[in-house]
Amino acid sequence: MNDKWLIERIEHIKNKKSPSDQQRLLVLLMEKDDKTPKEEQDFKALVRAEKAVARLEKAAEKVASSKTKVSKILKAERSAKEKARTHELIKSAGLLIMAGLVDSITGKILWDPEELLGALSSMSEAQIDLSKKSLWKEKGAALLQKRIK
Repeated sequence: MNDKWLIERIEHIKNKKSPSDQQRLLVLLMEKDDKTPKEEQDFKALVRAEKAVARLEKAAEKVASSKTKVSKILKAERSAKEKARTHELIKSAGLLIMAGLVDSITGKILWDPEELLGALSSMSEAQIDLSKKSLWKEKGAALLQKRIK
C-alpha cells in the first residue's frame, strides 16, 4: 500500500509539530516491513482514517477560503455604501455653499450654527404651499445652472 498520496501524507505527518497518536502509529506501521496480519489490518484502518482527516482538512480550507471571499465581498459592499453616503453628504454641503450658508474655502458655517439649524428645522416643519416650493425650485435650478457654467 505505497501509493503516492500515502507517501506524501506520511511526509506531511512527519513535518507536523505535534501529530496525533493515530498519525504517529500510522507512520510507525508504514515504516515497519514485517507487519503481522493484525498490524496490516490496523494500518489499513489508519490509512482510511487519515484519508478522512485529509478530506476534512481540505473541506475546512475551502470553508475558510469561502469565508474570506464573503468577508471581502461584504467589506466592498459596505465601502461602496459608505462612499455613496459620503458623496451625498458632500453634495449637500455643496448646496449649502451655493446658498451662501457655508464658506467654500474654509468649509465653515457662515451663520450662527444654532440659527442655521433653527431656520432649516423650521423650513422642514413648515407647511409650504406648492407655488412657494415651485418658486424655490426655479431659483435653485437657476443657481445650479449658473454654477455649472
